[in-house]
Amino acid sequence: SHLDDAAPDNNISTLAAHFSVTWRLARAYAASRVSPDAPPPWDSRSDYSTVMQSHHDIDCRASAKYRFACNRIGDYAPEAIQAQRHWWMPFLFIQFVHETIPCLLNHPFLLSMRLRSFRQTIPVYFMQQSFEAINRNAGWVIYFVDVLEKKGVQVSDPVLAHCVVIVATIHLQHSFVQDDLLRGKAQTGFEKCMRFLRRMGAVWPCVANMANNLRRLQDSIVLRPSPAQQDGSSQTRSFSINSQLLWDLLIYDKAVRPDAGWDQSMFGPTLKADVAELSAEHRAAEFDLVGSAGISGHKAMPNEAAVWPPNEDPPPVDLPQNAGLDAQVGDLTGGPSFEDIFFEGVGPFGDQANRFFDGNDYGRAIDDWLNLGT
Repeated sequence: SHLDDAAPDNNISTLAAHFSVTWRLARAYAASRVSPDAPPPWDSRSDYSTVMQSHHDIDCRASAKYRFACNRIGDYAPEAIQAQRHWWMPFLFIQFVHETIPCLLNHPFLLSMRLRSFRQTIPVYFMQQSFEAINRNAGWVIYFVDVLEKKGVQVSDPVLAHCVVIVATIHLQHSFVQDDLLRGKAQTGFEKCMRFLRRMGAVWPCVANMANNLRRLQDSIVLRPSPAQQDGSSQTRSFSINSQLLWDLLIYDKAVRPDAGWDQSMFGPTLKADVAELSAEHRAAEFDLVGSAGISGHKAMPNEAAVWPPNEDPPPVDLPQNAGLDAQVGDLTGGPSFEDIFFEGVGPFGDQANRFFDGNDYGRAIDDWLNLGT
C-alpha cells in the first residue's frame, strides 16, 4: 500500500496543486460580475464551461491511486490518519475541492446572475443536471464532514472550511422547500456544516468569521407577506435573503471578513457608479431563491417541465440492504428522497467506491452492447 511507504508520496501534493489551479478559476467565476451579453452557462464559450472543462481535464489525469476507492478514509483508525497526515491532508483537500467546484459552478445564486438577461427558456436538462450536481457533490462533502467528526480528526486548511460554507448555503436554500425529504436533509446538512465550522473556528479566527457570517445569513431570511388568493388560500410562500451577504460567502476573500455583506466602498453606496447595476443584479439573482429546488424557481424555467414520458413511472431506486448512515448522509427516512427519485437515484446511495468510472468499465459496457446480437 502507498500508505505504508516510508518516503512521502509527493505526487499527491502535485495533484492537489493541479486542483488548486481549477479551484482558483472557480473562485474567479464566483467573484466575477457578468455582463448582459455574456453567453449562458451551457454555452461552450461561457466561464461556466471553461471551469468545468478544467475540472474534467484534471479528473481524467488523476490516478486511481489517489481516488476514494483506494483510500476509504472511514475505514482507518484516527491514530492511523494522524500518523499519515502528510498523505491524508492533501487527499482531503483534493476530495473537498473536487466535490465543491461543481457545487460552486451550479450554485443557484451564481447561475441566476448569469441568466438575469436571458430572455429565452432555460433547457430543462440543464436545470436537471445542475440540481443533480449540487445535491450529489454536496452529499459527498457532508460525508467527509461526518467522517472527520466521527474520527475526531482536526483539519487545518481554511479552504476546506470555505468548501463547507458553500455547501451550507445550498442546504440553507433547500431548508425551506416544500418537499419534506429534501427539506429535512437540507436542515440536517446545514447544522452539520455549522458544527464543523464551529470546531475549526475555535482554532482559526477566519473560520470563526465564516461561521458567524453563515449564521447571519440564516438569520436574514424573512418570510415575505403574500396576498390571499380569491378562494381564501395563501399563495406559495416567498422568502427574502441578504443577497449581498450570500454572494460574499461564496467569495473566500470576503467570507473570512467579520464585516461580510457590508458595502466596502470608500465613497459609500450613493456615489458608486455601479450601485444601480449591483442592486438590479442582486434582485435578479435572488428570484425567490430560498425555497426553490436548485434553479427550478427561476422565471426563465418553463412552468411545466415533463421529466418522464406519459404513463411511465420513475424507475425504482435500489438501496443496499446494509446501507447505513454513511451511505445515506442526511437522509432522515432511510429511503430515496425527492431528488434521488427525480434523477433516477444518482445521489450518494450504494457503494461509494463506484463514484468514478474506471476506463475499463466503458470498454466492458461497449463490448456487452456489441455482443447483444450474437
